[in-house]
Formats: sequence, structure tokens, C-alpha cells
Amino acid sequence: MQDVDWGGDPHNKAIALREGDTVRLSPRRSFEKWTEVVRGRSEPWSDRERLSAEELRTGLVETLLLRGRWEVHAAREVQRALRPDALPAVPGWTLEARYEPAAGGEVGGDWYDALTLPDGRLALVVGDVAGHGLPAAAAMGQLRNALRAHLLRGDGPADALGWLDRYSRQVLADDLTTLAVVAVDPRTGEVELSLAGHPSPLLLDADGRAAALPAELDPPVGVGSGRPPTTRVTVPPGGGLVLFSDGLVDSRDTRLSAGLERLVGAFRPGVTIDDVLAACRDEGSVDDVTLVVLRRG
Repeated sequence: MQDVDWGGDPHNKAIALREGDTVRLSPRRSFEKWTEVVRGRSEPWSDRERLSAEELRTGLVETLLLRGRWEVHAAREVQRALRPDALPAVPGWTLEARYEPAAGGEVGGDWYDALTLPDGRLALVVGDVAGHGLPAAAAMGQLRNALRAHLLRGDGPADALGWLDRYSRQVLADDLTTLAVVAVDPRTGEVELSLAGHPSPLLLDADGRAAALPAELDPPVGVGSGRPPTTRVTVPPGGGLVLFSDGLVDSRDTRLSAGLERLVGAFRPGVTIDDVLAACRDEGSVDDVTLVVLRRG
């Protein structure tokens, strides 16, 4: 606390404005002593105090930087642990998957999964939790394991997504997730597909050319209907199925429709999954990218 003496009340501007410039002496304009009590302000800092404050600031910045690095590392480890160690080997089919983090190495909410179901079908999943960093990776882990549990107990893609939507509303109420879930019968090539706010997969013909599947779409998990629609299609001999996240086709520099057109055009006879990824990689994207390609022999 400090006492400050003024020649008149410096804060009484109303009197000064009302009296105008013609009044030479007034409660505001005279030199009558007016004392103000100033609180909430410190004495001027000494050189030693300023140096201590600068050292404290430097220490806090370094601590925040280390914490940020730790969170990025932890998120990467969580995401790495959630990816399959090895993709299932399906006689007569080839399965490949690629994941690339966002620009700057920040971990996003993308994940993919592949597992053989009790009835012999192959389940493929590509999901995308909104957000980045450790919270997105943690939500991803819970959703991935819950979805696996429903698929392995015999639920089809639509039922599994319906249960996952209920789970998300109860446990992850602040998270929105898009998902594409397919179950493929390797004997016949028949595909059962359900989508929750996610881009529709591509269907490859016998020549390796792609076309977007006209699949029905439910809202994202967490705000879904609880009854996602089912789309059925058959992969022809020599054809295939392509699942991907929106980071591959949508960015601040590329509209979604243009990105989808680019992705469809990238598939042609003899092209590899790495060729497609290189052709569609967008330098303006701030999202991670997932691409899964299943081909029938």
C-alpha cells in the first residue's frame, strides 16, 4: 500500500469537463492537496528481483516444453501400441496399411484395425477421434477395444457401431469419432459395411481402378442414431477395397470433393499403396493420414 499526494483529484474528470477551460480554480484544477491510497501494486523491483523473475520464467518455459514433449511421446506410444503388430494373413487376399502423423509430428486420433472374426470373416476398421495429442490417443484406445469386443462376440458392423455409440455417450461424452467398419467374407468377396460420419470406402475393379461406394451414412459415434445403416457389396476377383481417413482427402488447401477425386484417380493398374500415398499426400494438411488397401487375388 502506498499514499500518493496530488494537486487536486486527478480522477474527478466530470468536474473538469463540466466547468470547461474558463474556470481557473476548482476542486479539480486547484493545487489543493488530495491524497490517494494505492493498493495492489508492488514497490519498484530491484535488479536482483528482476533477475529472479527472469530465471523463474525460463524455468517454467523449459518445464512446459518438457511436458509437451512427454505428452507427444506418450501419445505416440499409445497409438503405436493400438496398431496391429501384424495384419491377418487371408488366403487369396493381400492386406496393406499405412499411417502418417500430421505435419510437425503431432499425434492425431487416427487408427486402423484388422482382425479375423469367429465366423471366418475379416473385419477392417478405420477410425478418427476428433482432436490431437494424448486425450485423442486415450479415447482412441477405449473405442478401439470396445469395438473389438463387440465384433469378436459376433456383432456385425452396424450392431457394433450402435453399441459403440451408446458406449461413447456414457463414457466419452466430449469426444466425437468417425468410423468405417467392414466385414469381408474371403470365400465370396461379400462385404458388409457401416459408416459413422466417415468417408465411404472405394471399391476397386478387376483392373485396379477405383470408384466411391454409394454407402449410407450415420452421424459420428457419440451423436449417432444408434442404428447405423448397412451397405452390402461384392469385391470382384482381382478387385479390392480401400479405407482411409479424411486427412488424405481434405485439408485447408484441398476441398473434400477434389481430394476424393484425386484419390480415385490415383488407383490404376499396377499402382502400389505407397504410390497412392505419395500421389495424395497434401502438404497443407494438418491432420494425420491412414490408408488401408485390401485386394482380392
